[in-house]
Amino acid sequence: MVTKHQFTHLISVIIKLEGSFEEVNEWFLKDFNPKMVELGMTYEAIIQSKNLFSQLSAED
Repeated sequence: MVTKHQFTHLISVIIKLEGSFEEVNEWFLKDFNPKMVELGMTYEAIIQSKNLFSQLSAED
């Protein structure tokens, strides 16, 4: 979809995640984000959970 529609912006909604999600962060850093940049993605916004631990994990 990113290539087909030439998306440059992404909104990630993670309001339902709770607690720490270190493994997901690693996947985003090593796999997802580099691929999105390669495809032309330039901006990302994250809508975070109200859960304090989820917020800290997202900021990490």
